[in-house]
Amino acid sequence: DVLVVSGARTGEPPSVDDLRTVRDIATVVIGSGVTADNAEELLPAADGAIIATAFRVDGDVWKRVDPERVERIVSIAGRVRSG
Repeated sequence: DVLVVSGARTGEPPSVDDLRTVRDIATVVIGSGVTADNAEELLPAADGAIIATAFRVDGDVWKRVDPERVERIVSIAGRVRSG
């Protein structure tokens, strides 16, 4: 079982404080708002993340997944997890 924590609306990330508070109680997955610009800050406060739009060209859900965007966020996640 996990708790999915999101911001106030779709695409808006949760606060790090909210993630840490909930993570003290349960396994936490970020449900929205993770980007390459904020991943380094958010991911250490969670156990995982659901990422979709941030992988798309221009952040447009109707455009293709951009492999460079995926690689960038996965690289950040790897650095976060390895400490």
